[in-house]
Amino acid sequence: MSTWKLSCLAVLGKANNPLYLRTFVDDGNELRYHYLNHTACDVIEERTTPPAPAATGGHAAAAAAQLAAAKWAAATDLYLGLLFTTADVAVYGYMTNTRIKFILTLHAGDAVVREADVRAVFARVHLAYCQLVCNPFYDPESQRLIASPRFNQAMAALGGEQRKPQTA
Repeated sequence: MSTWKLSCLAVLGKANNPLYLRTFVDDGNELRYHYLNHTACDVIEERTTPPAPAATGGHAAAAAAQLAAAKWAAATDLYLGLLFTTADVAVYGYMTNTRIKFILTLHAGDAVVREADVRAVFARVHLAYCQLVCNPFYDPESQRLIASPRFNQAMAALGGEQRKPQTA
């Protein structure tokens, strides 16, 4: 049994704009990770959008609306879990209360990925982001890429390497 490897980490803004993208593999295909991250945005939006109220009346419609509301309430957890998989990667999502999205792309192969491990990685990313936002010189409403050396070091430590982040 092998261990999973972090392939890409992305931080996306409220409008799904990339704030930070870092790849940890040198496969020469960074565009693929942009595509995977934007696909993840669609899945996150689908999971976090509250259901529309039922247009028809009756007990069946009310029960269906209650079930949909319960599913949506369960989906409002910050950790969104596994969003989707492809042949060689698994994509996980996390959304803060301020609608900032963290997306992890893991190259798992035949590895077993434990949910607790993924949650721990997201907790470290969230902590680093909170420290970034607490900086009085950082504008969280900015559409610019995150250029903090401290944040960059924290993300490099997650991937176990010291490369420069990719520009979006």
